[in-house]
Amino acid sequence: MNFANKITLSRIPATFLFMGALFWDSLPWHTTIALGIFAMACLTDTIDGTVARRLNIVSPFGIFFDPVADKILIGGAFICLMGLEIFPAWAVVFLLAREFAMMGLRMVAADQKVILSAEIGGKLKTFIHAFTINYFLIRLSLIRDLKWFTDPISPLEVHLFLFVCLFLSLYTGVIYFYKNARLLNP
Repeated sequence: MNFANKITLSRIPATFLFMGALFWDSLPWHTTIALGIFAMACLTDTIDGTVARRLNIVSPFGIFFDPVADKILIGGAFICLMGLEIFPAWAVVFLLAREFAMMGLRMVAADQKVILSAEIGGKLKTFIHAFTINYFLIRLSLIRDLKWFTDPISPLEVHLFLFVCLFLSLYTGVIYFYKNARLLNP
């Protein structure tokens, strides 16, 4: 268990801290605190990879668990946004189904002693998902905690971000399965 892997695994408890803070209504500034926790957890995704490469401690554990930690963090956040009635359930189920399908493919690959590293498209998708979640957390913080806006989040905002997230999820998922189809027919 090297330092980079510990950073990767820190995203898992951070997910639960973020979720707890977001729904802890009696905690002052709870949405802003949740935003801070989520943003810091997102930064660990960049830090762990950078540390692993710089210290030359890239490991199969890190290659496998980095996307798992990402999926837990991002998936948990999308579920929270669904619970807050920002995103519709069908969209969150679609996003999560794509992630479970990717995990299934990674497990099939691991069973065949093949490690599937993240590709640029998947990294872009994860970045856009994290950006989207941060955007809506900022909006919620400005509405709930800072009281700077009285206007609710508009359906246009939701549909715009949702379209981009769904498109990237579908596109990168199809490409990833296409490139690795040989693993499904050994």
